[in-house]
Amino acid sequence: MPLMGEPVIREERWRAAAAIVIEKGIMGNKTETKFKNSSAKQTLNPPGPPGLPFIGNLHQIPSDGILHKFLYKLSNKYGEIMYMKLGSVPIVVVSSPKLAKDVLKTYDHVFCSRPMSLGQQKLSYNNLDIAFSPYNDYWREVRKISTVHLFSSKKVQSFGPIHEDEISRLVAKISGFADTSREANVKEMLTSFTSTLICRVAFGKRYEEEGYERQRFDGLLSEAQALLISFFVSDYIPAFGWVDKLSRMMSGTDTSAATIIWTMTALMKAPNVMKKVQAEIRDLIGNKGKIDEDDLQKLPYLKAVINETFRLYTPNPILGRRTKERCTLEGYEIQPDTVVYVNAWAIARDPESRLLEKP
Repeated sequence: MPLMGEPVIREERWRAAAAIVIEKGIMGNKTETKFKNSSAKQTLNPPGPPGLPFIGNLHQIPSDGILHKFLYKLSNKYGEIMYMKLGSVPIVVVSSPKLAKDVLKTYDHVFCSRPMSLGQQKLSYNNLDIAFSPYNDYWREVRKISTVHLFSSKKVQSFGPIHEDEISRLVAKISGFADTSREANVKEMLTSFTSTLICRVAFGKRYEEEGYERQRFDGLLSEAQALLISFFVSDYIPAFGWVDKLSRMMSGTDTSAATIIWTMTALMKAPNVMKKVQAEIRDLIGNKGKIDEDDLQKLPYLKAVINETFRLYTPNPILGRRTKERCTLEGYEIQPDTVVYVNAWAIARDPESRLLEKP
């Protein structure tokens, strides 16, 4: 049980840490100003919000975790390319389709590495996982092996019967609730569906929903998701890693289940669109009674609805990259090891984006 005075103690520790940080930052700035060579060439950084010494813009990051909306508001003020500094980490935020294409495609060889975080390192054995490994020979080899042996079209198609079986179970379960006029927690059902699918595809075993092994797996999955998005002070101010032990922002989400729920919610808010989707599906089903995976290519309107859901409710609103070398973007000099955030959520709402064209 936590002590009643613990929040006060934590607050005092945070205040003390902040005071030390600001004091060191101010002293560091004074020293830098004193010994700086006046003839040195200044780096032209993109515009951005002013920050404090040493901690940069860390104090401006919202505590609610909705970073993409916060960055979107700042981009409306400072432009489609923006510079910030979170502790000692330089951050460049791009919020336009053109710049996103430059970062993710045109100059991919420069922006191809990944940002580092303590949570990712703990979960992936010091960034040995293909999703978090920096761009190097090891990553290229792992990607080649995964593409050939794990993610090939033939391998994915081999899991088709598992997908169909789990979807049939889900539909039957929802139908059972509907037939008996009982309330159903769709989010729990979809979360259970996705975790069961992961177990069968990855481990070849189906755990019972109420069994101990299944509950343990779900618990580990939630902890892993929370670890990935946790905020660690040491990621931005390495000298203050001890603060991570005092406070940690923990939360988890199942993006697959969330996407399905958002799709259903969007259709409920647009009944005319829902009727068109239903008509398209019913016309295709006919006397078959169900849809196979091969039938999905014959449902263009449903595909357009799903794409629109991804645009409005993207599972990954911010795409992170890290520069391997010095480069120039929109006339601004971007230094090596700069973290670049591509605000996909903002780009999806850009009036000039092609994503807004009607299907």
